[in-house]
Amino acid sequence: MDLSQAEAVADLIASTNKAQHDLAISQLKGHFSKELDNLREQLLKLTSLLELELDFSDHEELEFADRRELDTLAHEIDNHILNLADSFKTGNAVKNGIPVAIVGKTNVGKSTLLNALLHEDRAIVSDVHGTTRDIIEDTTTINGLLFRFIDTAGLRKTDDTIERIGIDRALSTINRAMVVLWVIDGMPTPEELNDIQNRCKDKHLIIVVNKTDIDKDASQATCSFIASSTPTTTIIKISAKKGNGIQQLEDAIYNSLSLAETTSADVVVSSARHYTILMKAHDHLSAVIDKLSAGISADLLAEDLKLVIDDLASITGQDRIESQETLNFIFKNFCIGK
Repeated sequence: MDLSQAEAVADLIASTNKAQHDLAISQLKGHFSKELDNLREQLLKLTSLLELELDFSDHEELEFADRRELDTLAHEIDNHILNLADSFKTGNAVKNGIPVAIVGKTNVGKSTLLNALLHEDRAIVSDVHGTTRDIIEDTTTINGLLFRFIDTAGLRKTDDTIERIGIDRALSTINRAMVVLWVIDGMPTPEELNDIQNRCKDKHLIIVVNKTDIDKDASQATCSFIASSTPTTTIIKISAKKGNGIQQLEDAIYNSLSLAETTSADVVVSSARHYTILMKAHDHLSAVIDKLSAGISADLLAEDLKLVIDDLASITGQDRIESQETLNFIFKNFCIGK
C-alpha cells in the first residue's frame, strides 16, 4: 500500500455518501497509483532518450531520437498530467459538496427554496425585501451525491451598505458554483435573461419558476417565453412554499452534472495535496518543453525531468529517482551490449 492508498483509507472512513465512497475505493484499489506508474514509465523513457545520447554516443549502431520526437513525447506526458489535475474540480466537489448557488431578485422565494431542498428551516423566510443579507449554505445528498446549496442575498439596486455587500457576495458565489439556480416569480425581461446567461456561460444554469400555485397561466406564459428565448436551458416549475416540483428540481440538478458515471469509470483526483503536486510537475515539465525548443543541452534537460519524476513520486511516497534506475531502463529497452 502506497501513501495515496493510505490517504484513501481516511477518505473512506470519512465518506458519507456513495459518490465519496466510490472515489475512495477507486484510489484504495490503486487506480490512481497505476496512472502515476504509467507516467513515471513515460518520463523514464524520455529521460533515457536524453541520457542515451549523452552516455552512449560512441555506439554507432544506436539511432538517437531527434528533438521533435522528444517534444511530442513531453507534450503527451504533460497532457496526461493536466487531465488528472483537471479532474480535481470534479473530485473536490464530490468530496466536499457540489456548490449550487441560489440566486435571484429579493422576495422571489430563494430562502424558502433552500429550506425545501434541505428539508429543514435553515434560512429565515420573510415578506420583507432584503431579509437575506449574507451567504447561507448547507449540504444535502441527492441520489448519493453531496450538494452544497448556497442561498444568496436578493439581487436589486440598494443604498444599504450591508445589503450591497451581500449582493456582491452573491455575484461572486456564481463564479465558484458548478450549478446555478436562477429563481424567478414572474416574467423576466430579455435583458435579465441575457444577463444571467452571460454570468453562467461555464455553469449549469437551471431557471426555477417559483410560486406557480398562485397563477398557473402566468407561470406557463413565463416558461413559454423563456423556452422560446433559450431553448437549451432547463426550466423547472415549482412552488417552494408547498413543495410542488421540488423532486423534479432535485432530479434536474443531479442530471445536469453526469458525475455518477465520471466518478465510477475514470480516475478522479480528490486530494488538494495531489492536485498541488500535479500542477508543480506540470510547471517543471513545461520548463523542460521550453528548453527543448530552445535547444538546451540534454544533460540539463535530463536533470529537470528528474524533478518531474520526483514530484509525482511524492504523491505515492515512492523513492526519488536514482541514476541506476535510468540506466536499468536504458539497458532493458535499448540494444546496448547485446
